[in-house]
Amino acid sequence: FSSGRVISGGMEVYVTEIISYLKKDFRFTVIAGYSHSDDENVRVKSVPLIGEFALQPISLSFYSFFIALWQVIRGTRYDLVNAQTPLSGFVGYVLKKMFGIPYIVTVHIFAATPAHVGWAAKIYGHVEKLVLRNADKVLSAGYELKKYLDKRYNFKDGHVMVVHPGMDVVGFDETNVSNDLREKLKVDAYKILFMGRLIEENGVKDLLEAIRRMKSEDFKLYFAGNGNLEKQISGFIEKEKLDDKVSLLGVIRGPDKQFLIRNVDLSIRTSYHEVFPVAYLESVSVGVPVIATPVGDTEYLAERTAAITVVPVNDPEKVVSAIKDHMRTGPLPEESVLIAQSFIDSISWEKQSLQTREVFNVIMEVADNKN
Repeated sequence: FSSGRVISGGMEVYVTEIISYLKKDFRFTVIAGYSHSDDENVRVKSVPLIGEFALQPISLSFYSFFIALWQVIRGTRYDLVNAQTPLSGFVGYVLKKMFGIPYIVTVHIFAATPAHVGWAAKIYGHVEKLVLRNADKVLSAGYELKKYLDKRYNFKDGHVMVVHPGMDVVGFDETNVSNDLREKLKVDAYKILFMGRLIEENGVKDLLEAIRRMKSEDFKLYFAGNGNLEKQISGFIEKEKLDDKVSLLGVIRGPDKQFLIRNVDLSIRTSYHEVFPVAYLESVSVGVPVIATPVGDTEYLAERTAAITVVPVNDPEKVVSAIKDHMRTGPLPEESVLIAQSFIDSISWEKQSLQTREVFNVIMEVADNKN
């Protein structure tokens, strides 16, 4: 879910997984950037995207508005609109006002904040308020995000419902793992993994500062991902002479990703913002402990799995201390792994899709009765 043309992440995974289960019950038309589908139940309208970061979702919403409006005017019947951002939810708002089509908005991030949209936060907040208040239902991808939305917009009970990302314990065959990755992991040092976008809000700078403070220790840190901080990380490695301590792997997918997760000693994310960081569960499900900051639903996951060490935001010294503790204690005990796997079974993608299907059906039934 990364390419040179599309800046993407967990939202795209969420949509793909949910649709993969629901396509047997519904026919979908998906408007997305540079996309395609070979499935007869999932028709894709591919559109070009402009620029980077904020400009991409704005351009996608712009194209979606005219495509959806034109299709309805020409007679295409849609029973429901499910927008994946409040911005694209404006399409649903207009279609509801003009044609009575119900709409649901799935919210994936704390979008109307300066951390995400900078100077446009106030403007975005007005759009978000209008779109979410008029939606037939709002689906939140996390519990803390739901609390935030309820408090900010004073929603009545039940208007916002949590359907967070799911996860499945995946099988793994290392036959197709690249030799290059195998070679890079052949080190005797304690192996630490950061997997995610290399951006400010993922706390990359705090992690680098922690690593600088403990560079005399015997470890190797692997960054798996891409983002606008890649050059800064490379410069840091060169400045601090950490070529033998830090490695940039780029985006890792498929068998390589599963091999990487299973062949490190510790996974770490010092994020400033998260929603429901299900990626942490990938590590703990195979016995690899996680260090993370108490943002979004991280503390909820830590409580449910007993396998995530929580450290304060923006506190490199506490990160150093936590890493050294894990270097001494080693992998997760089997009991912790079993607890984590049991929790993962309870939030499978199939179960999350069944929740979504029930919401879709209820909203469409109410709309049919009104008509």
